[in-house]
Amino acid sequence: MKNYFIKIIALITMLPIILSYSLSILYSHAAQYLTGNTDNWVIANCDVWQGDSFLIRTGENSAIVNDVGPEDDGKHKRDGIVKCLKKYHINQIDLLILSHYHDDHVGDLESLLKVQTPAKILLPIYEEPAMWASKTAAIIRKYAASTPVTSAITGQNEIIGFTKFTILNANPLISIDDDDSINDSSLTVYYEINAPSDSFESKPISFLATGDIEIRGQQELLKTVKQLNIKNIDIYKIPHHGSSTQNATLLKILNPKIALIGVGEGNSYKHPSDKTIALLESINPAIIIKRTDQDGSCAI
Repeated sequence: MKNYFIKIIALITMLPIILSYSLSILYSHAAQYLTGNTDNWVIANCDVWQGDSFLIRTGENSAIVNDVGPEDDGKHKRDGIVKCLKKYHINQIDLLILSHYHDDHVGDLESLLKVQTPAKILLPIYEEPAMWASKTAAIIRKYAASTPVTSAITGQNEIIGFTKFTILNANPLISIDDDDSINDSSLTVYYEINAPSDSFESKPISFLATGDIEIRGQQELLKTVKQLNIKNIDIYKIPHHGSSTQNATLLKILNPKIALIGVGEGNSYKHPSDKTIALLESINPAIIIKRTDQDGSCAI
């Protein structure tokens, strides 16, 4: 009996060490896939300067493109969406999703469509700002006239290759401030990627893309993730380039292992907010934060 209690006490003493070691294994695996030393990436965060563009892999040389970043003004060092596609050897776009019509998410569409035509295009319902919504439509008519174009619907989902996507919210959220309405009406898309067998997870890798949702948009997303029991995800695109308007309750539920921030070095908005970085690290001290102003394009 005495030996039994000694073993129990020894096990309890070792638990923190075992947990710490297990976490270190998990995060070192994640870090390995951030180095770019493997072909088995599943998400690429493209450096488009102050904007967003992500590649979500669907096959060996195919992907979903989620936003395309701003037009190249020639003033800032960046990859841009076209160079990003080449960098990660993507020659087939199975689906193009545009989260909302701000130019830092749709501005480089013409550059993309000049070199590749997506199989399908999914657009937001809320067609504001009207100038960019109209310009986007004109570019699609010019370069991708035969491509099926539809408006996203909340709850729609599809499996493309080894990736499933689900639109968590597509409903416009209108407020007094026009920019808030546009940002909060961003499409939020949940991806589950069944990665190649030798990649760092055996279960589907989860990635949540959030556009520029702010207070109201994040409140709606919080309701949805609770309803769908989405929690402890792998990769989270921090809303609105890491601005200070982050919902702490939402972040605690999602508890991502890796946070991605699309942001331009020296941007006038001072993105990402120091407050947001501190919040992420307080919720998960082991979180890996990858931001394009410091890390450039990176693949996970």
